[in-house]
Amino acid sequence: MRAPYSNKTFGSTFKGVPIIEHYRADGKGLYVSGQLRITRTWEIKGKDQVCVTDTEGTFCHRFQRNTKYPDEYVSRRMPDSWMTVIKVEGGIPEFQAGQVISNASFKHSPYL
Repeated sequence: MRAPYSNKTFGSTFKGVPIIEHYRADGKGLYVSGQLRITRTWEIKGKDQVCVTDTEGTFCHRFQRNTKYPDEYVSRRMPDSWMTVIKVEGGIPEFQAGQVISNASFKHSPYL
């Protein structure tokens, strides 16, 4: 269960806006969307949930891996079952040409 979160980056969109979530093996994370930056922590809960805590509260998720595309998961937030498709990568994904967030921005972030 730790594998999708340990030193990984999630890429998704919300209402057409790119979202990047970067999670470190030590339980810290950063949510980035446009100019918004939110620090997070994460932990494993039970055998099948990952819980993320930030200024909005704590949200737990269950994941289902796409068998055709192994780097894609369906993330289902509990208990409301809000679902989204995420792409998990070892680096920082590029959403649009010319709009890249580099690994350096996370390594030197005051939030982490």
